[in-house]
Formats: sequence, C-alpha cells, structure tokens
Amino acid sequence: MLVLTRKHDEKIHIGGNITVTVLRVQGNRISLGFEAPKNVRVLRGELQCHDAGGDRTDDRGGLSKRAAIIVARLANTD
Repeated sequence: MLVLTRKHDEKIHIGGNITVTVLRVQGNRISLGFEAPKNVRVLRGELQCHDAGGDRTDDRGGLSKRAAIIVARLANTD
C-alpha cells in the first residue's frame, strides 16, 4: 500500500486517467473529489461490499444508484 500525505487542493494521479483531489479537510473528515472515465466505478469501501451482488446503474456514467446519491450529497456539502 502506498501512503501519501496531501493538503487542501492537492492532487493524486492514478495512471493516466484518474485524479483524486483533496477538496476539504475539516477535523477528522476529508472530502475527496474523483475524476475518472465514465467506465470506472468509484465506490466507498462499505458500498463495494454491499454491491457485490450487483446494483443497477443509472445514466450518470455507470454509477450505481447508491454511489450516485453519495456523489450528489458530496457535491452539495459546500
């Protein structure tokens, strides 16, 4: 496992097409932004376990409905 330390607005690049940006640090909570191709699913760890049986996707780039709700909530926390 690679462990990195990042500050607000700093980025991590994974491969040539995925970028993770630190959007906000507040106490012990960190908001991250993920930029990835539409065919790459990005799920929180606890959702990946629940999604093992397969979840129907919506029209937002192949995100599962649960993941799309989380992304929308993260986008509205500013």
